[in-house]
Amino acid sequence: MSKKLLPVVILSAVALFAGYEYYRAQSLIPPDGVFQGYIEGEFVLVGPEQGGRIKELDLTEGDDVAKGAVLFTVDERAARERLNETRAAEARATAELENLTSAQQRPEQIRILQAALGRAKADLDLAVTNLQRQADLYRRKVTSKEHFDTARSNFLKARAARDESQRQISYARMPARQNLINAARSAVEAAKAARAQAEIALTKLTVHAPVNGKVQQILFRAGEIVAAGQPVVQLLPPARLKALFFVPETQRASLKKGMEVRIACDSCPQDLSATVSFLSRDAEFTPPVIFSAEERSKLVFRIEARLSEAGRFLSPGQPVTVHLAGPQS
Repeated sequence: MSKKLLPVVILSAVALFAGYEYYRAQSLIPPDGVFQGYIEGEFVLVGPEQGGRIKELDLTEGDDVAKGAVLFTVDERAARERLNETRAAEARATAELENLTSAQQRPEQIRILQAALGRAKADLDLAVTNLQRQADLYRRKVTSKEHFDTARSNFLKARAARDESQRQISYARMPARQNLINAARSAVEAAKAARAQAEIALTKLTVHAPVNGKVQQILFRAGEIVAAGQPVVQLLPPARLKALFFVPETQRASLKKGMEVRIACDSCPQDLSATVSFLSRDAEFTPPVIFSAEERSKLVFRIEARLSEAGRFLSPGQPVTVHLAGPQS
């Protein structure tokens, strides 16, 4: 080959290659109103409210679980011991309050005091009779003043003994001071609250599914220790699937929140649709150049569309093609 023709051949080859690449790239650009994307799931991460060792977990990834179904349980021995302690504390506080609000003496002791009161009353009756007789004799000058004074003194002593027995019985029937009773009542309320809290803590060691969904991932197994709030099971509710796709800047204005789009993928049903729920205000790619008409095509915006009920056939990560359902505005 002539050396003069070699540069021409090289330039021709470069031109052909560049042309091939250009047309190949053009063939990969989807038409207006058709966008590439993928399915993303909004997962529900379920973990225990209190940490501990996982006792039972009989799930398998892919299982469908209903809302309220038991997902797993955490070892409850420590929580049950705590509940027993609070129940015992409540019983002690209740007994203390009953003791303070009841009589200070036992019924047997009160009966003894009542018997002593009966004797005091009998002694007083006898002293009254003797005083009346001595007073009559003293007025008639039959007895001396000394005998009258002795009878009067015995009467006063008998009356004082009766009054003392009555006060003893009244005191024995009285409860404790009101401030002690109020403190005991507060202790009972605190013990009841601690017991109720321990009961709630025990029930929370059995973790239920908060929503209907499919088990996507099991992060811990039976026998492993988890912290409070640490996710153990990952659920995907059927209504928490969305299509994520990216729209060039030149077509960004054609999509609006609430509009319907059609979803297509390999082996998918033909009637899949979604509703646009989010349009990003910021471009995913912003090259550091002046935004000419050609450069604006490099800007793409993230769009999210909630899938309809038929979208339950799709899986997170699955690639899809999004078509505008109606004419572009």
